[in-house]
Amino acid sequence: HSWTAPFATNNVTATCIGGGGSGHKDKSDNEQGGGGGGGGYGKSTRSIAGGTVINFTVGSGGAQPGNQSSNDGGDTRIQSGALSAVGNGGQGGRDGQGGAGGTGGGDTTGNGENGQEDADDVDAPEGSGRGGGAGKPGGNAGGCGGRQFGGQGVNLDGTNGSCTGGRAGGAYGG
Repeated sequence: HSWTAPFATNNVTATCIGGGGSGHKDKSDNEQGGGGGGGGYGKSTRSIAGGTVINFTVGSGGAQPGNQSSNDGGDTRIQSGALSAVGNGGQGGRDGQGGAGGTGGGDTTGNGENGQEDADDVDAPEGSGRGGGAGKPGGNAGGCGGRQFGGQGVNLDGTNGSCTGGRAGGAYGG
């Protein structure tokens, strides 16, 4: 996508949060599907002249997986001259382990939380690893997932969202 800065623009702040990875759909006899990692966070502010075209890509969450698979979340990027920020997508869960959280790039960054493997998550039934929360400035977001729900999100000011912010990811993955 692209956005053109209005005539009276002085500064532009770019905030990027990557898409979360899907959970792992495990159809083997051990049924240990790890939760997907949360997307990374990146933020930058630069002086931008009016009329400047800023290109950006919004990363989607990991798509619903097929049997014995998972999908990574997409990267969210903003790039225009000196203005650059990225929130890399979280990795999809794996058989018996959670996916890694995404990283961020920019002036202020935060990593997404790693997903969890279901056997280590007392709140999740077999086959339902806890998804990682999205990255925030200065650190990782809390979990609060489990029972087929995604990890806790964050507000744009960097504060944690409520634990009820996790959402079911269709039939598989948060």
